[in-house]
Amino acid sequence: MNAIEISHLTKSFGELKAVDDLSLSIPKGEIFGLLGPNGAGKTTLIHSIIGVYRIDAGTIHVLGHPIPEEKLEARKKIGFMPQDLAIYSDLTPKDNFLFYGRLYGMPDQTIKQRMKELLAMLRLEEKKNTVVHKLSGGQKRRVSLGISLLTEPELLILDEPTVGVDPVLRKEFWDYFQRLKEEGKTILITTHITDEAMRADRVGMMIKGKIIATGNPNELMRQNQASTLEDLFIRYEKGGINE
Repeated sequence: MNAIEISHLTKSFGELKAVDDLSLSIPKGEIFGLLGPNGAGKTTLIHSIIGVYRIDAGTIHVLGHPIPEEKLEARKKIGFMPQDLAIYSDLTPKDNFLFYGRLYGMPDQTIKQRMKELLAMLRLEEKKNTVVHKLSGGQKRRVSLGISLLTEPELLILDEPTVGVDPVLRKEFWDYFQRLKEEGKTILITTHITDEAMRADRVGMMIKGKIIATGNPNELMRQNQASTLEDLFIRYEKGGINE
């Protein structure tokens, strides 16, 4: 069973077709990078997968659950980090963890143990009692990532998680993603940074609501005689490669 199975998905907003007859399979235990420019439809696709949007056509299954019919069951197994930080700026990281953990129905003792592990991993122990709005942008991203990991989800969906973070923190995030993969977790990550997409097991290049190519980044470059993933993506975007 694939972690995510999408068939002929379409989602429009008025005249704008944000996702256009898109099909995609993501096996369990894979890091899949969804690569595309702003406005390509990446966030709409993510929101459709977790059941925020009711789709116009097609089917979505997440960890065996049809979406949106069983979205609540699926969400119990999903960790989601949105592009816009979904944490409370007037609370401390500790209070955010407690709030979301209780929202997820976790016992306080479990929340505290998991919070201790995540604060250490994210190097936020000294900031756990600092109000979030006083933290740096990178520290806020760490808190948001920690919230998405709180329930030890089977599937982690990350929408542009490294926007605005420095190269050192970006590397630390990806090192941790690799460890999660080794534990059998599945990760779907959106990005517009081609160097970052090179770290994924497979990438899907998304342009104007369609995924126009999927595969291992190095293999795609070799097949199309491209020196970099960025060059290859630009060629696709300009229509220089037949789909």
